[in-house]
Amino acid sequence: MARRTRHRAAAAAALATLLLPLAACGDDDPPAGDDPASTSSPSEPEDESTSAEPSEEPSVEAATGPLLEMPNVQVNAPEGWKKGRAFIDIQTDAHNAGSTAMVVLASIELPAADIETPLAEQMKSAIRTSSKKPPPTAKDPVELGGVEWYHIYSDGGSDTSEDIYGVDHGGYQTRLTFSFADEVPLAEQQETTASVLASLAWR
Repeated sequence: MARRTRHRAAAAAALATLLLPLAACGDDDPPAGDDPASTSSPSEPEDESTSAEPSEEPSVEAATGPLLEMPNVQVNAPEGWKKGRAFIDIQTDAHNAGSTAMVVLASIELPAADIETPLAEQMKSAIRTSSKKPPPTAKDPVELGGVEWYHIYSDGGSDTSEDIYGVDHGGYQTRLTFSFADEVPLAEQQETTASVLASLAWR
């Protein structure tokens, strides 16, 4: 019951912050993310007769579980997850069998579809309106579906971490929130998040 209550609270928090209007950016910038920059080692010369295909980083396999849909975007939750009951039409969610992991997809139509707030200000607004204490940390933006999204992360103040991606695009304010209980291994958290993000498609 505690886990179910915990993730209902996470879904409510995701909704509450999405509904808050974007405010003007503050004076101070949020702390920069600590994500290490990826480096590539110099490639060695290859004999054309022996080289078959260029080596590539393994691609992330997109999730194929329950489909979460909003009017403008959709994602798949991991296989075996259960889709939650939709109480409102601006968000949908899914969780794993043990309710130790959850993804919430939320989207609301913007009042002025032709005006999009700069991504940096969107991120600052998301940090300011977060209920997490201490507030989430800014991470490097990511590209999803050909569009740049902001990325913030929180692992303090509770027994649940939150990994949040958001963007104002195409007349909608969209947010993906991943919540994980502390007992979920970090590698599993990262794999789950990556697979869901890989399934994202605009509608």
